[in-house]
Amino acid sequence: MIRRPLAAGALLAGVALLSACGGSTPSSTTTTDNAAAQPSAAPSVTPSASPTASAPVYTGDQAAEYDVSNLWVAVATWYVDNDGAPPAVVVLDGRYLVDGDDVGPVTPNVQFGGITGTGPDDWCVWVTNPLGDQKDFQEPAAGGFAPGKCAG
Repeated sequence: MIRRPLAAGALLAGVALLSACGGSTPSSTTTTDNAAAQPSAAPSVTPSASPTASAPVYTGDQAAEYDVSNLWVAVATWYVDNDGAPPAVVVLDGRYLVDGDDVGPVTPNVQFGGITGTGPDDWCVWVTNPLGDQKDFQEPAAGGFAPGKCAG
């Protein structure tokens, strides 16, 4: 059953766009001289020396908020094409897997807490970071992460 396909699609498109431009706003390369206007060359992309060189560095509660939001997007996207109980979420080799699909790295010091619920409208996912002030962050199906562990 398809649920919120436009929201999920727009969210993923926005994440992909920000990733493609390194989080910055793309700038125009057009000229104002109509006589000299020529098609611009395609922008070149230079890979960074390290695949994580531009990755944000989060600590404490911010790291837990980041991870729970990423997991929420992955589970919400899973529900676009699936129904029933929430998918299995596991950590393997420092990466989150949602129903077997790699959805990204675990931020340092963050631990997966759990996922609860019975279907597409009542699930909730949470993580913990022992080095944070709040430590635990949850995000329910309706969105809006907050401190705490999902009641299950």
